Amino acid sequence: MPHPLLELRSLLVGDASSSGRILSVSGSTARVATPRGVVEAAWDGVSVSGDRVTVRDGRVVKAQTESDDTPVFYM
Repeated sequence: MPHPLLELRSLLVGDASSSGRILSVSGSTARVATPRGVVEAAWDGVSVSGDRVTVRDGRVVKAQTESDDTPVFYM
């Protein structure tokens, strides 16, 4: 059985991180499309619309580039 405070935190906050694409940027907030729906998060000023990002604790914390998804094979 998990610790009661950790269980309460997960119920209140939900999954602390999710990934998606930035739909739009307005001021210091970005709208990010995630598998669970559209989320508004604090924007870091680096990413632009269409970038793949990770949202953690209400902030855009990592901009993933397209090369992150492409496997590289060395021969």
